[in-house]
Amino acid sequence: MKPIKPCAPNRLFARATLALSTLLASASLLVADSATQPLPPLRERIETAFKDVDRLIVTPPIEDSRSLELHKEILFDLRGTDRIAPLAKTIVLIEPNDDEWLSPCLCFGTHEIMLYRGEKLVFRLNYKHFSKLKGIGESSPFQGEFDLTEESAVAFADWFAEKGFSDFQKASGEQREALRLKQERTRQVIATFPENVRTIIPENSPTDKPWTRTEERKKQVAEAMAHAKNKTEILHACWRAIGGEYHGHGYNRDRILGVEPVATIFALIEAVSDADRNNALQNVSPDESTLLYGAFVSLRGADKHMAEKYSDSVLAKIFASVWQHQPEKAEESLASEMKHAEGRECLALRLKIASSGQPSPRPYEPPSVKVELGTNLTILSVPAIPLWLEALLDLSMQRVPEARKIVLEKLKDAPEGFDKLALEIALACYDGTAKLQEKHFLIEESQIEQALDMLQPNRRKPVK
Repeated sequence: MKPIKPCAPNRLFARATLALSTLLASASLLVADSATQPLPPLRERIETAFKDVDRLIVTPPIEDSRSLELHKEILFDLRGTDRIAPLAKTIVLIEPNDDEWLSPCLCFGTHEIMLYRGEKLVFRLNYKHFSKLKGIGESSPFQGEFDLTEESAVAFADWFAEKGFSDFQKASGEQREALRLKQERTRQVIATFPENVRTIIPENSPTDKPWTRTEERKKQVAEAMAHAKNKTEILHACWRAIGGEYHGHGYNRDRILGVEPVATIFALIEAVSDADRNNALQNVSPDESTLLYGAFVSLRGADKHMAEKYSDSVLAKIFASVWQHQPEKAEESLASEMKHAEGRECLALRLKIASSGQPSPRPYEPPSVKVELGTNLTILSVPAIPLWLEALLDLSMQRVPEARKIVLEKLKDAPEGFDKLALEIALACYDGTAKLQEKHFLIEESQIEQALDMLQPNRRKPVK
């Protein structure tokens, strides 16, 4: 049976986790003479555990031990061993073998299922993505996280609905439909490729360590490209797929870990020379915003900046399209790529972008670090700098004559705040003078710090 896979999983450190889980479970079965007994089969352990409880509570996810103690919200409450025990038969877990690619998801799940005997909490099941269960507690029949089989995931949700709690059934049904639509979109994307390429693009990732398929994938891609009659057609299909379907925040992770079909699509692009990629972009219409954004996503951040490999006209077309149609998705990386593009068309575009914004009265807010609620993740909050202002800073640091005129024009009526400070720093960079106040040198933002370092290479940095 294959598990429902609603989202591309973060699957690392699997074998260590499973080994530790087995060790913990085995430790509970130590006998007096320190010899260990083999664990009963998983099916038997699950059914035995559910015969030992007489109350089941469903709550929102429990994020840490404090929220477990303070948790008050109960979404569903069922009592009676005879009523609860049959749930065990719906739980059919996929036990991994040595070749399968498994690891715990890092989320807190959607719900917590708490099992009691009287007033004592016996064990908890963390319910994730309506397709996984994580056993928690020494008395849990299994330790760690497992996928439910597809039939089991449905039966598990249906059991709760029969008992009067339909949230699982409704949400899992919506999730299965979303997965069906996603798979249908994937098939539609693959159908846009030429036939000789279409046959080597998998719809889904294999479970047997997909990152090990790198050499096999390269061989298939190289063979397909060797017989390709029209590489431009293949590249256009790749870029439309990336720009339209596979440009989300996880695409780079999928690319690295070998998650399909993203990994093969990127491999096709990488199998083509810079010259072929440049030629494939020459005759693309500026209105092809999806294709151009896909090209930008796939070509940025390589071993060299885009400006070192592609023509001025191609770069200007890509940058203009991203700026006009996808500015929020690519603002930071767009600025870093544009500053290296000094051709006539790109320079004209950079000046146009620099002229497009107006300074706002927002105050400067120093960077701050906080821990995300319910996790151990730290989030660094830094001052946001708009694309027009970052472009203007770059142009001023490069002493492009038109940049000074734009800075002076924007400073005329600029309200006090972060943007005005940045404009004053830009002007100082162009003029090559460090006649600024202490408040300018206290700003901690990477682009502005570069400008300040240019003015005062040996300056003392703010104490953090």
